[in-house]
Amino acid sequence: MIVQCPNCQAKFKLPDGKVGPAGAKLRCGKCRNVFHVEPPAPPEADGLADFDFPDDLAPTPSRAGAAGGGAIMPDDGVPAGLFHSESYDGTATSKKKRDPEPDVEDDFPGAPVKPGFSLDDVADLSLSGGRPSKERRKRLLIIGGVLVFLVVVTLAAVHFLDLWPGRKAAKDAAQTAPAETATPAGEAAKPADKAAAPATPAAPGAQKPEEAAKVKDIMLQNVRQYYVSNEKAGQLFVIEGKAVNNFKAPKEMIKLEASLFDEKGGTLAAKEELAGNTVSLFQLQVMTRDELKNALASQVGVLTNNTNIAPAGEVPFMMVFFDPPEAVKEFGVKVIDVKDPPRQ
Repeated sequence: MIVQCPNCQAKFKLPDGKVGPAGAKLRCGKCRNVFHVEPPAPPEADGLADFDFPDDLAPTPSRAGAAGGGAIMPDDGVPAGLFHSESYDGTATSKKKRDPEPDVEDDFPGAPVKPGFSLDDVADLSLSGGRPSKERRKRLLIIGGVLVFLVVVTLAAVHFLDLWPGRKAAKDAAQTAPAETATPAGEAAKPADKAAAPATPAAPGAQKPEEAAKVKDIMLQNVRQYYVSNEKAGQLFVIEGKAVNNFKAPKEMIKLEASLFDEKGGTLAAKEELAGNTVSLFQLQVMTRDELKNALASQVGVLTNNTNIAPAGEVPFMMVFFDPPEAVKEFGVKVIDVKDPPRQ
């Protein structure tokens, strides 16, 4: 008969003669659980096949034969002392006992275990959504710190080097004075970069009516004044701007007059100059007095820039006063002459 341990579900083959009519008390050879086994039920009727076991199994001997002791039990390889009620000898365990049934909680009963798998391998697996390692966080912090440092250095360089877009244009526009206006020059002893504030327009009363009508559509734009310290000629008072031809016909040889006034409006210095010549700030700082005079009166610049000026065309001009008086408070610029180009 087949006996199954109720604890571990292990099955063992036991001769029928080992179980009496009242049953027997057995001990499992695997889990050492002690349990009671009832005797096998008698066969139901003649001619009925036993559907509990395969046909190739040997027929189970009757209880009568077992009780009488006359029947010879086939040798099934199970030691006689495997099951007993008092003691158990572990060395007598059969090597042919059947595998225990799988646990009901096993998801894959009878599935083979893949060789070489160890739970220690899971420790190195990268789980999605997990927290980054300390080394990775440290690397990210270093990269972020470097980026912040570069941004701060760039902003500081742009600020202190005055590289913001449009700042230079705004500064130039702030220094620009309106056209045909008189601007106070400030004290001669003041630094060269301090410009005077705008004042009243230059009085056109000195011009005759026909002269004023002749130059009425020549407008001055971007007029400004500033001081420059020349290493050879001393302090310079510079006036520069552009003359624009608003006539409907070409013009040329635009001539201007610049004047310096004291606080009462008296003229301290005046000079006339043809438009068309300018020099750079560097030249204003290093050239001698004669070199500056020749550069600003150059016929090449006049013929290049101050001839055949088309309508809406413009001509640059620059006028320099050497050693300006200390009493200078205002300045004025006006157009005093313009000519028509010769007919072709």
